Amino acid sequence: MNEPIYLRDAMLAEAEAVGLRLRACVQEALIRSFDEIPTAHELAMQTGLDGVVCKRVVKLLRDGPGAIVLTHAPSVSNLREFSMALETRMDLGPMESFTLRDAIGKFEKLLQAFGGSKGDLTKILRSTQSGERSVQPVRSLEYAVMDDDGRIRAEGGTGEAVARFITLNPLEFDAQTLATRLIGAAEGGTVVTWSGNHADELFARDPSVWTGDGLETLGRLCREVAPALRAAGVRWLLRPHCRHVLCDTQRCVNFLRTQVSGAPVREVIGLALDPVAMLEASMLDSSGGAGATPADYVGRAIRTLGPASELVFVCGVEAPQTDEIEDFEAAPLPQRCPADAGIIGLEPLVHAIDSARPFIGRMVMEGADATRQISLFRQRLGADGTGDADYTTPTPNPSFPHTER
Repeated sequence: MNEPIYLRDAMLAEAEAVGLRLRACVQEALIRSFDEIPTAHELAMQTGLDGVVCKRVVKLLRDGPGAIVLTHAPSVSNLREFSMALETRMDLGPMESFTLRDAIGKFEKLLQAFGGSKGDLTKILRSTQSGERSVQPVRSLEYAVMDDDGRIRAEGGTGEAVARFITLNPLEFDAQTLATRLIGAAEGGTVVTWSGNHADELFARDPSVWTGDGLETLGRLCREVAPALRAAGVRWLLRPHCRHVLCDTQRCVNFLRTQVSGAPVREVIGLALDPVAMLEASMLDSSGGAGATPADYVGRAIRTLGPASELVFVCGVEAPQTDEIEDFEAAPLPQRCPADAGIIGLEPLVHAIDSARPFIGRMVMEGADATRQISLFRQRLGADGTGDADYTTPTPNPSFPHTER
């Protein structure tokens, strides 16, 4: 995956906020304790802390952007020692102690999300500040086709699959059973499933999975199955859906950053992005979403999560074709259609993919005319990122798997 790319803007914004908050809390704690900012030597003499730690604490207070503040900060363990030293002196009130500990905790979470160590975060921040676009090789855009049985094969390939998608709800299984199912179903060393829910039906609405507990439950399951998957050489990709734990772009970002951020887990668990699957029927009408259109939702998902996903399912979307009375749990879902048909159209999809193209790995097409859709994207994107801008919009293909999500 390519975390420094897809989270570049979000990471900088969060690092800025975390750094400024940490600096402000440390400064307030020192003033409360000493009535002024002490020198590193004075801080060491008064608290008994190591001189190097004290130098870093004082260095943390230098002026500068919040993100750079974090590159000067002591380690989390050293910051906790600093906090405990001031609390032991009875210099801080309950509120000051809480805010300082909270700021240190937020710093720790940021570190966990971007590599797990201060060195990793510092490297990313400095490379980003210096204008480097990536710390990983740019990937060549490839195409694949998903068969009716869920096998995903490289474009034009009739041989072994590179991955397999199975309609499985991971939240229905304990870790051991799930690992066995995933390993048994994998092809080409990769298996793809939905992220799941707790409802009686896989695609019924289930508000319980949209909470923080839903992310924690899925994250814990991922961490528990990771060792078995690693031993078997299998990679598990989670496919988002609007009625599952990974229901929208921000939830996916939060999941990657807080639940599977550790390198041992990232080695075997990732994303298979399906932007259209994250659309509810109510999102197809721009009047109901603060002016946002389906193309806006899908474009944001591709630009934000495409570089972090190993597979990107690409298709169009149509309004539900049903006369059923809508209820909360079983409201009809949008219908999938060829990429050049439906509400979004080909051009916005091409534009979104092109904007993130250097970092997207493999696009997956489905349906009877998947080969034709691939040809359309090749014409539009071209081998060098440019192509023939003229294309026609055919009528929807009735053989496309509209209902099979």
